[in-house]
Order: sequence, then C-alpha cells, then structure tokens
Amino acid sequence: MTFEVRVDCPSCAVEGTRIETWDAELASCRLGVPETVRCRLCGHAADGTVVGVETAAPGAGCPGCGTELEEVMREAHRCPFCGTHATLVERAASRAFADHEALELALDAWAREEGLGAARDLLDAYFVLPTPREVFDALCRGERVETTFDVADYLFSGGGAGGAAAGEPAIMMRLEEEAPATQRNPQPASLRRVGGPREELLAIASVAAADGEASADDQAVLVRAAERRGMPPLGPEDVRVWRPNEIDPPPTLVERERVLEEMFQMGWSDGQMDESELRVIRDFARAWGIDPERLREWTELYSFGDSNRVERWFRRIGLFLFPAK
Repeated sequence: MTFEVRVDCPSCAVEGTRIETWDAELASCRLGVPETVRCRLCGHAADGTVVGVETAAPGAGCPGCGTELEEVMREAHRCPFCGTHATLVERAASRAFADHEALELALDAWAREEGLGAARDLLDAYFVLPTPREVFDALCRGERVETTFDVADYLFSGGGAGGAAAGEPAIMMRLEEEAPATQRNPQPASLRRVGGPREELLAIASVAAADGEASADDQAVLVRAAERRGMPPLGPEDVRVWRPNEIDPPPTLVERERVLEEMFQMGWSDGQMDESELRVIRDFARAWGIDPERLREWTELYSFGDSNRVERWFRRIGLFLFPAK
C-alpha cells in the first residue's frame, strides 16, 4: 500500500510543506528512507535509493540479504549484516526567494495544488503569519514558519491526530488501492480522545496569549472560566498559544461551540478583537469542525466593526455581566 506523509521541510523550514511517499514493499522504504520527497514551496525533491545491492527482493527484511530489520536498523538506514543502505538522491534543489513577490508566486502555485484560489487563501487557511512579506521575513531570519495543515486535515483521524500530538508526521492515504470496508467506516466515538475542563481552559488561554501577553483583563476572564469549571486557575506556564492538535477537543459539537464562544469573549475582554486573536479562534474552529457560517456570525458579533465607541462599551458591559455559561 502506498501512502503519503506530510512533514516539515528541512530546506525552507516551513511546517507541512514536504510530502514523503512511502511503500512498505519498496527497498528504500524498508530501510527507513521514503520513495520520494517533495517540498511544495521551495521545490526541493529527492528519490530514495538503495546502495549495495543490484536487485532488491520484495519482502519485509533487508533488501540485500533478507535479514529481518529491527527498528533501530531502519532508523540507521543500513543493514548491519551486509552493509546495504538507503539514501536520498536529490533531483531538484531547494530554490531561494529573492523577495516576497517571488515567494507569493510560489505560494500561489501551492494554493492551487491545495485547491485554493491564491496565496492569500492559503495563508488565511493554514498559516499563522498573515502575509507573504511576513513569511518572507521569517524565512530570511531562518525561523520556523508555523502552519496548521496537521490540525485542519487530521485532528479527528485515527492516525493523524495521535501522531501530530506526539510530534510525529500526520498520514494521508492515497486511494491507489481500495481499502477494506472496515477502514471506510467512521471511527467509533469511544475511541476518539476528548478533552475535559483543563483542555477547555488551555484553548481559552490561547486567545489570551495570542497578542503576545495576557493582560489583566485576560487573566480575570481566565480566573472566572476556571471558577465556573471548579478548577484552580492556570499557571503562568500554561497561558500560551496552544495549537489545536496539542489539545484534545470537547466531546460534542455543542460543547465545542460553547468553548469557542468563550474564546471570542476572551478576545474581546479588552474591548476589541485583533487579528492574532481571530486567527487562533479560526484555527480551533476549523480543527473542531465548527460550521463556517456559525463562525462568521460570531466574528461579526464580536468584532463590532460597524459599532461606535458607545455601542461597543455597552456590549462589553453586557458580556461582562452575562458571560458564557
């Protein structure tokens, strides 16, 4: 069976851009090296190859001598008995971007590959940084560029959610072979990991920390949220931006919507919603399967873009007096 793995690209340091193709029957894959790799942003590409054997026999063992390989041997990509080893042979070098316009062209091509219209759609859907210029500046500084591909696509999948949360790559299957009927059935709800009150607080805290630091108003909202759940307040180390794949979601859609509305109220605790807070909320909404129309309604309600200062003040008082239950 052939499958693909979405991983971070070591060349351009953007999360989820590199696609690795694996097939357990292929020689290089049996030694822990993918059949092919390709970065959809910088274009780096390579093929897995085996050195030390002319014709690789099919099977689970070493492609050279047939010895059954332990995990440590596959991680080393080398058979300790016959010396057969696997490596990646580069077929396309990673390209550099002269300016943010060149990067935007590459993002446009990537967006079309994802079924989106343009770079802006890709950034809105999957990137933490909102513009090509900011992504370009981060690449120039050598910083890792965060995305939410693993969250949006695989949070509720059997293999993707667990793997992403543990720091392992998320897996997406290509339909080259028809899967058994049991694999097409939805995963039983009892097998899905779900969160409790602490995970709800961590999601709310993500909004509090989205703009860099939780204010006094943010901390007060967090304390009230903890009291409603009969829990002690979160420690300072927990008040940070958590990614959705780091937190088990509430068990039902109703509870996820309730927590998401509390996240909106957290974002407006200081009287206004900024883009960083909305981006965190959108990431959780997408990962938790919230209806986009429902998200749009909340965004319009809590952004108050068409309200004057007096109206915003009265709405803020209302949210303070009547917080989410």
